[in-house]
Amino acid sequence: MFSFNRKTKLKAGLYSNTILIVGILVAINLLAGFFFYRADLTKNKNYSLSGSTKNILRSLDDLVTIKVYFSRDLPPNLVSLRQEVADLLAEYKTYGGDKLKIEFIDPLKDQATEREVLGLGIPKLQFNIWQKEKLQMVNGYSGIALFYADKKEIIPEVVGSQNLEYDLTTLIKKLTSAKQEKVAFATGNDELKIDQDLSLANQFLSQQYEVTLVDLNQNQSPPADVKTLLVVGPTKTFSEKEKYILDQFLMKGGSLLLAYNGVSVDQNLQTTKNNLELTDQFESYGLKLNSDLVLDGASFEIATFNTEYGPILTQYPFWPRIIQSGFNQDSVVVNKLQAVIFPWTSSIEIIKDKVKDNQIQQLAKTTDKSWQMTENFNLNPQQDFKPTEQKSYLIAATVFGKFTSFFAGKAAPEGFTDKPIENTNDSRLAVVGNAQFVRDGFVRQYQDNLIFFLNLVDNLTLSSDLISIRAKAISSSPLKNMSDSQRVFYKFAGILSPTLIVIILGIIKYIMRKRKIFEPEV
Repeated sequence: MFSFNRKTKLKAGLYSNTILIVGILVAINLLAGFFFYRADLTKNKNYSLSGSTKNILRSLDDLVTIKVYFSRDLPPNLVSLRQEVADLLAEYKTYGGDKLKIEFIDPLKDQATEREVLGLGIPKLQFNIWQKEKLQMVNGYSGIALFYADKKEIIPEVVGSQNLEYDLTTLIKKLTSAKQEKVAFATGNDELKIDQDLSLANQFLSQQYEVTLVDLNQNQSPPADVKTLLVVGPTKTFSEKEKYILDQFLMKGGSLLLAYNGVSVDQNLQTTKNNLELTDQFESYGLKLNSDLVLDGASFEIATFNTEYGPILTQYPFWPRIIQSGFNQDSVVVNKLQAVIFPWTSSIEIIKDKVKDNQIQQLAKTTDKSWQMTENFNLNPQQDFKPTEQKSYLIAATVFGKFTSFFAGKAAPEGFTDKPIENTNDSRLAVVGNAQFVRDGFVRQYQDNLIFFLNLVDNLTLSSDLISIRAKAISSSPLKNMSDSQRVFYKFAGILSPTLIVIILGIIKYIMRKRKIFEPEV
């Protein structure tokens, strides 16, 4: 009798507790309608606007209109993308206020609208979708246009939301800025070509800057409005006149980036040392350019090589992989990067006596399991690598501040009439001991390589406000290098752990049942 009453009371208590919990949940749901809060738990805050975007939106001085051209009938993946775009732009509207107008338009609603969209440069796309139990091809649009005063910018095709904040904010900044900063690629010394080797880097730079070319071989000084000069992958010796152009550009307060290969490597893995004749000049600025190849025995990429027996994949120490521990975590240029690959890279050194009054940042370094080759380069991927003296090597660095001209106290080369400017108090210099990392083939495969280059240009040309937005798009999270025994351990742990968990849960449940069977009733 007592046992029956006890069970009845337990059931009544359970029902009342359930009703109470349901009531609390209903109340929370009703209150949630009056309050809005989002918690972004992703590592890079992928679903929250960056501080830079918020500041740019708050500072708008006139109306910016964003028109989103998405068709109604889209594949399922683009339907979800449309909602992600809407959510992102809702946050933009929160900070842009009445200075930001957002419209969603179906370009296929009438012919006049479609003609307008095509006139903007947004293309008609073809999608495969399932209709009436069969695969059909339909036409549609997924582009965005931004308007400010009499200017416009477009995103022809939105394929994902990962980079969308950076693209939108960059275009808004570009539209609303009084002038667009200009950067120039140097030519004339067999540098990498922007239309063949650097087309992707050039494409992304052109979204933010006006990009031009400067032929140093024609004794052509950069135009006065060029903020940053990019010397990427030269292999030909610089003449005194070309060195003078670089020097005086820096002395006038310009920003200079040199990405060089100390050793050239051809398709047959044959090597040639590059004699650029820039060593003395850059040493006067505080950076030593080495003509070596750095190998990393602890952090490297797997490379593919074609042999007479077919392609092979092999671990290749000549392609150091710089991971987070090798990046300067105090630098906005690299502190969000996961991994950058530097194929056949050379090292650089900082001459402290020359740069003691400057702001110096060592951006990227190999691990302390690295060594260098300075002569008799053997690049055979199947060799037995035998490290020599091992230490960490610096691959990339920046120096901001005061510089003394390499031509101080000297006459200007023939053809230049002005007296050399002998010093500067506010210039920026960046050197990377590698140019291959930014070639199209590598940036297609390694996204962080492109982001590193773009961040470096931004750091030389602008403030660092856009770098943090671009870094949010980084998705690569490489695993740490492990020994063979560690790999075997983690492999079998992953295979056996689900089975072990099921067995443990089964044992626990069996023990609980046994206890319940032998529990005496009161």
